[in-house]
Amino acid sequence: MMNASVTIRPATASDEPVLWAMLYHAVFVPPEATAPRRDILRRPELSPYVEH
Repeated sequence: MMNASVTIRPATASDEPVLWAMLYHAVFVPPEATAPRRDILRRPELSPYVEH
């Protein structure tokens, strides 16, 4: 078995684009529904998950 080294660090401003992309993919979409447009991320209740 390989020994893996993992470092956990606070998110930085340079992580923000990836965090927004992950948040978009985390939005629940029922199987029969169409995925929402990316501008759903402009909803103010979602910004605390990414912005710091």
